[in-house]
This record gives sequence, structure tokens and C-alpha cells, in this order.
Amino acid sequence: MMSQIYANKTRVPLKRIARMVYGNSLETEKRNHDGSIPVYGSNGTVGYHDTAITVGPTIVIGRKGSFGKISFSDSPCFPIDTTYFVDERHTPHNLRWLYYLLQTLGLDEFSQDTGVPGLSREYAHERLCYLVSIEEQSLIASFLDRETSKLDQLVEKKQRLIELLQEKRQALITQAVTKGLDPNVPMKDSGIPWLGDVPAHWSIRSLRRVVKTFVDYRGKTPEKTDSGVPLITARNIKNGSIDHDLAPEFIRDEEYFDWMVRGFPKKGDVVMTTEAPLGEVAQIIDESIALAQRLILFKVDQATMYNEFLKYQLLSRFGQSELWSNATGSTALGIKADRLKGVRILVPPLEEQKIVIAFIESSLSAGNELLNKLKYQIEKIQEYRQALISAAVTGQIDVRQYSANEAEAITS
Repeated sequence: MMSQIYANKTRVPLKRIARMVYGNSLETEKRNHDGSIPVYGSNGTVGYHDTAITVGPTIVIGRKGSFGKISFSDSPCFPIDTTYFVDERHTPHNLRWLYYLLQTLGLDEFSQDTGVPGLSREYAHERLCYLVSIEEQSLIASFLDRETSKLDQLVEKKQRLIELLQEKRQALITQAVTKGLDPNVPMKDSGIPWLGDVPAHWSIRSLRRVVKTFVDYRGKTPEKTDSGVPLITARNIKNGSIDHDLAPEFIRDEEYFDWMVRGFPKKGDVVMTTEAPLGEVAQIIDESIALAQRLILFKVDQATMYNEFLKYQLLSRFGQSELWSNATGSTALGIKADRLKGVRILVPPLEEQKIVIAFIESSLSAGNELLNKLKYQIEKIQEYRQALISAAVTGQIDVRQYSANEAEAITS
């Protein structure tokens, strides 16, 4: 839509407004983690150091990986070599206005690298922008700071509600899969101090005695394409389910059988992330997928345990504690195959497992409706936030006349 306020203004390339500068290399082991200077990667802060390479407030732009993501540091910082940055030395313009302007340029939509996704500085510098006076920049920045802060606070409240619901879900799952549903059943000492007693007729076994086949996909990463067979990575498994839309990636159809030679997923199989992050668990719903590294597939012994019960065991506080207590690694904690097979699992009789599964799924269904509603509200608020930034920066609204009442339908 053509801006009415900026109708008589011309657009200029970004390089006329600011110069994006490469961040510096700073290996994790060389950082002073007790320092107070924030270290920025392409997706935001990644630690601290004792030295800054920027002057004053700084805009950080993702260059590799989470390319095009825009972050803002209120103080001097250390952007690492997966980023670009802009501070007062690289632009004469209002940095907060520029921060919002960069968010409207679609810098995260186009990668010129065939390997690791990346943002070309030359491409970014040629993006066209409306250049307004310093006074107008200040007005736009102040307006957006105020309005986006309100929206961000609202999102935080809804995210906290989601966290509370998820904590309640995990507590319910943990109670059901470690204590059972009958409060009068005889109990015995589990031998696990923090867990306490468990039903006397349940057994405690290692995971290797419950799972017939472990299909480990750790190793090299397949070449990714824009279409083909959906590739499920660790980023696609969250809150007990698989969501390919969280980070859509694909491999070529003709490479599918070669890549999946270790084993093919079947509907109902349990899949778990082994690191970055560790312990996200879900079940296979659609068999027409490929599984990436950092995932392991469990083909459960159906004579011993239902797939669903294993999923809930691993999602419970008990299961998560078992996984994390067996994890190793200096940077990203992960679990090795031999230690994973030794993780302890509580095993009730199959008929009782079926009853527990039905109870959990019935109890979670009402909460799922509220969770989905909250997630939808957050999505709409974030869409509105981005639309508001775009409208203010491109002159589709006059920030001097804008009323907060415009947002009532979105934020209620």
C-alpha cells in the first residue's frame, strides 16, 4: 500500500542510512563469563564477556544461522562473527528508529548461501527504505517503544499462563505414571530417594528391557532442500508432539531411502531428542517423514509397554530427571546411547498402563483447548505488533494522531 504520509518522499537503499559491520570471533572458552558485557549471536544474547567492541546502544543483525533476526542492546556489547552490527559510528540516524526499520525489510526471508543459511550484507544494503527527518524518526521510535512494550507485556502474561498450564500438565502426568491412579494400592520403596514409594506390583527396568530397537539418527546432517520429504529435526519436537511448521526443512525424495537406512519410523513409534535440547519426546503420527541427527527412535516391546506410556514416562519429572542425570557434555548436554539404554523406567501391567493412558489423555484434553487458545492469541498479537511497526515506519499511519484504541480488538 502506498504511504499517504510519505507520498512525496523517495525511498533510498539502506546503505545510504547505515553501514552494517561484521562482528568479531570470540570462542566460548575465551570469554570471561563473569563479565558484564553481553555477547550477541545471530539469535540474541549467548553469554557475557569483559570487553565490548561496540560504542553505546547497538543493533545486532543475524548473519549466519538465524539470519536476519534483529536484536537491540541498550549498552555496549560484543557481537560475534555470526552477526553484523550497527552503532552510532555507522549511522547518523536514530538507532531505535533504525531498529524498527530493519524489522520491515524482510532480511530473514532470503539466503544467498547454499550451506548454512546466511544474510548477504550487499543484499541488505540495497534494500529500499523511506528516509524521514530526525524529528520524525524520534517520534516513530518513541511511539513504537511505547506501543510494542504494551504488546510485549501482554504476550509475557499469556506465555506465563502457558508455562503454568504446562507445569500442571507435567505434575498430572508424573503423578499418574509414578504413583498410579489407585490411592489405596500397596506401595514399595522405589530405591530412588526423591521419588519415594511406587506401587508394589510395578517393576523398575532399564530402557533396554522395554525397547526392542533403538534407531539412532545421530551423525552427519542430510542435504536440505526447499521441498521433498519433510525432515523432522530437534526443533520440530516440542511439548509432546511433532510440529514440522516450527522449522520446516526437507530432503530430496530420491535420497530418502539412503538416509533412512538405519530404520524407518512407524505410526506410534516414540521419538526423542538426544541433545540441543535433550528430552523432548513425541510419537510418530505421519510415517512419510525423515528424521535428522540428534534424534533417536524407540521401537517399543509391545508385550511390555504401550508406546503412549513410554512417551508419558519420559515426559514426566521422573523421566526427565533420569535423562538429565545421565547427560554429559561441556557445552550442549546430551545423552550417549549406552547411558540412554540404562535409564530407569517404571513398568505397570499392560492393562493398568491402558487405564493410566486414558486418564492422562482425558485430563489433558480440556487443558489443550486453553493452551491452543492462548497460543493463537499470542500469534495474533505478534502479527499485529509487526503490522504496527511496518505501518509506522512506512507512513501508513500518522503516529502523532494514532490512538491506542486501535489495538483494543487485538489485545483483549
